Amino acid sequence: MAMKLDIQSHKMPPWFADPRYGKFSNAMSLSPAEIDTLSKWADAGAPKGDPKDMPAPVEWVEGWGIGNPDAVYQLPVAYDVPASGVIDYQHVIVPTGFTEDKWIQAAEVRPTARSVVTTHCLRSRTGLQVVS
Repeated sequence: MAMKLDIQSHKMPPWFADPRYGKFSNAMSLSPAEIDTLSKWADAGAPKGDPKDMPAPVEWVEGWGIGNPDAVYQLPVAYDVPASGVIDYQHVIVPTGFTEDKWIQAAEVRPTARSVVTTHCLRSRTGLQVVS
């Protein structure tokens, strides 16, 4: 039910560009038809589709999937996930300590509790910080 409310209120998928200032080719918003389809699916109890259409299970690698990174960052404060309830989408700024511009070739998020992390989005922003 939380997912249904989040898509109907346009909270998810996250998209921070203001539509009053143009149409964006990479917009992540959902059409009314997509919102209706997902709402009906949620109302039906979010049933699984045909197993033959499912992707192969993820096979997690040991260590880094992107190779050995040049830098590793952690959340400045641990985030405790409650056992139940709804959590608002979190925006956490992780300072990089960069003192000059850097090219980012690859990034990997490694949550300490994968079973409770559903979405993550990395963005670079002015001030040389990574936002998740």
